[in-house]
Amino acid sequence: MTMPTWARVGLVLFVALMLQLSVVADLRLWGVTGNALVVAPVAAGLLGGPERGATVGFAAGLLFDAFVTTPFGLTALVWTVTGYATGLLGRNLIRSTPIGTIAFAVAAAIGSTTLFVLVGTLLGQDHLLDAPVVRILVVGALLAAGAVLLMQPAMRWALTDPHDPVHARR
Repeated sequence: MTMPTWARVGLVLFVALMLQLSVVADLRLWGVTGNALVVAPVAAGLLGGPERGATVGFAAGLLFDAFVTTPFGLTALVWTVTGYATGLLGRNLIRSTPIGTIAFAVAAAIGSTTLFVLVGTLLGQDHLLDAPVVRILVVGALLAAGAVLLMQPAMRWALTDPHDPVHARR
């Protein structure tokens, strides 16, 4: 019996969240830390299209929102958009090489962090503008470049259902 797709995705997100909270959160570069979980919707979008990218982004964002002090749902909103946009753009651009995947992850990390700060500020989280945003963008991009190479095979395993002819291995 095979594990359902939702359970495999949940397992991948749970492991990534635990790594984020226990290992990545303690890694500081230039005084800031990045977020490795942002590559989950990127990998899902590239592998499964915009709908799966958005769904994984929403789930990953809700999981992460439970552990941060910003408004609940803010990360989920931003990562939903990130996953959808990555899936949409990934359909039309070359992404089958590791360099293409890394480029998508870096762009998505920068875009999602920028969107997070903008939407958070609109929601009254003015302290986000006091953060060293440029350093956070650089560290987040570097972390995403490495983390996506680990997340993509895990997400490929999670999204591949041998009984689903539409979403079978790509």
